[in-house]
Amino acid sequence: AYARTVGIEYMHMQSPEHKQWIQDHVEGISWIPTLDEKKRILERLNAAEAFERFLQTKFMGHKRFSLEGAETLIPMVDAFINPAIDPDINEAVMGMSHRGRLNMLANTIGKSYGQIFKEFDGQLDAGSFQGSGDVKYHLGATGTHVSPEGKNISLTLASNPSHLEAVDGVVTGMVRAKLDTMGD
Repeated sequence: AYARTVGIEYMHMQSPEHKQWIQDHVEGISWIPTLDEKKRILERLNAAEAFERFLQTKFMGHKRFSLEGAETLIPMVDAFINPAIDPDINEAVMGMSHRGRLNMLANTIGKSYGQIFKEFDGQLDAGSFQGSGDVKYHLGATGTHVSPEGKNISLTLASNPSHLEAVDGVVTGMVRAKLDTMGD
């Protein structure tokens, strides 16, 4: 991705339409970011890296599912969400694994660092049935994502079930319930 090219193996596909779609939409397509886009990517990468370094320094020895080595997840999700912000779209719901979840909560969802660090130290809401251990990686959150243009979208990161294969069903159910509530 840094070299601006991606290779895809697709000639094994049986459908000529699928092959043609990849040829038309992937091969030869180039993207040159503007200076503002480059600054936004760098800002998001710096935020992700700084958060990981802080956790590594402050919570040494704690069980961590860091984003280390995959910090580009934060600007990538930013790049997916920003074009989706539209007057007709009120909210986006996401699900993800433990790896990088705290970084996503802080740098994309907008959960406060203070709340994340309290949970990291095991200071959970006494009235909740949260359990212990790696519970901070199971918690969900809702926040507001702000685009570079200042547009907002409500984002929900679904609570993570222990078995990742269940997360699709959880997110789908959340979206269905939200749509039913809105009458959509």
